[in-house]
Amino acid sequence: FAAAVKTDIQDSSVYGVIAGGAELGMTSSDDYLNKDKAANREAYLNYVAANFELLGNPSDQAMSGAHTVLEMETRLAGSSLTPVEMADPNKLFTAMTMEELESLLSNFDLQTYLEAIGLPAVGKVTVFDRKKLAELNRVLKDYSLADIKILLRWSVLRQLKKALSPVFDASGMAYLNARYGKIEQLPRSEQVTLLVPTLFGHPLSQLYVDEYFTG
Repeated sequence: FAAAVKTDIQDSSVYGVIAGGAELGMTSSDDYLNKDKAANREAYLNYVAANFELLGNPSDQAMSGAHTVLEMETRLAGSSLTPVEMADPNKLFTAMTMEELESLLSNFDLQTYLEAIGLPAVGKVTVFDRKKLAELNRVLKDYSLADIKILLRWSVLRQLKKALSPVFDASGMAYLNARYGKIEQLPRSEQVTLLVPTLFGHPLSQLYVDEYFTG
């Protein structure tokens, strides 16, 4: 789950709070649900387990954790909007009050979360993929705290992998090769270069304009 201040979906002249469920580890819901994508799921299991081993888990515990991740993410994938539905902004975004969002996420301490990140706990909020959030709320009730910690651990690791040491690269390349065939890994210097416009797009654009534009 994440919430942030973005341009309001219905009125681009103002900013508002938008909230939604985090992205899943695989490319699409189809990877989790389609019986013909079993090879992708197997590659993903090995990928998650390999990373947990790098974090210090024994191999059997790492694979058990990977199965927990896949099971929980599969539930969330099953409740997510389809690609066709996501193309419809009326289905993708739902305007509600913070009180309504708190009710939707009854198993999540929304007040504490918003306070921790410095956002108001009152007013309106735009919710991204409401169905997925409703399922997340059920997942929080159905799984143990230990299982939820495993999923959160994987989520944090996955988001920070590009900033970790090269020892984490091999598992990522093995996963990509299993899914897409042989892929050549870019040198570390090129990987860093590609990250710069992603993380610092606006200041980089200013430098570009100063260099190449006049007036």
